[in-house]
Amino acid sequence: MSVIVVVDPHLLTRLGLVQLMSDITPTHKIVGADYEDMEQRETPAGPIELVLLTVHDFADVYDLVANALSAYSPTAIMLTANDEEMPDLLASLPGRVKGYVSRYATPQILKAAVGLVLTGGDCFPRIRTATQLSQPRDNASSPHGSSRLRAKNPKAVPKAHSSLRKKNVVEADRELLGLTVRQYEVLSLLARGDSMKTIGRRLNISPSTAKAHLNAIYQRMGVHNRSAAIFAATNKGASLSLPQIPVEEK
Repeated sequence: MSVIVVVDPHLLTRLGLVQLMSDITPTHKIVGADYEDMEQRETPAGPIELVLLTVHDFADVYDLVANALSAYSPTAIMLTANDEEMPDLLASLPGRVKGYVSRYATPQILKAAVGLVLTGGDCFPRIRTATQLSQPRDNASSPHGSSRLRAKNPKAVPKAHSSLRKKNVVEADRELLGLTVRQYEVLSLLARGDSMKTIGRRLNISPSTAKAHLNAIYQRMGVHNRSAAIFAATNKGASLSLPQIPVEEK
């Protein structure tokens, strides 16, 4: 069984990431490690396909990557850090560094990013320059989203407006991605983990029609697989909220 090593110096965070990765890739053995384990070359048994490496200080990133390569000889390394966008300094890292994902990313984004890397792709979000890194960021780019989209007191928002807000989010996502209503429905259900057969049943269309919509999504977004489509959509800022369609509980 192939191995994924989760490297984080903080025990609780590491345990949480190990559990999350176990849910995302149940076919892999997930092993946790800290920085000292890398330095001591404590290598788990089995081929190591991926190292998910937490970076707390970008001044240490080159040493951390070198230690990970030396200790584990992984097929690929994915970095995770607090910043939502990849600093440009990461562009000079070794070729086996195949991805970067923010620690504020949702499990959905992490799943899509890991899926891309495990299938031989890469998943680098847009790069922030050194100048941008030194500038304060507005609320719209914070991990919690724009304050303009959130009420100061959630209790003060009438429940009657909840469906309208969701509709507005869906419409905004569709315009952002350039998708039709049906294409957006297919992509949203796909991001939830539904199969083509399940998507067809929920949208009252045949699986072949659902697959045709999926192929149109690939063409529109310039991607070639599901993980890439989901990652591209979420990286653009789409929420992939489920429209008002029947959704069965898993």
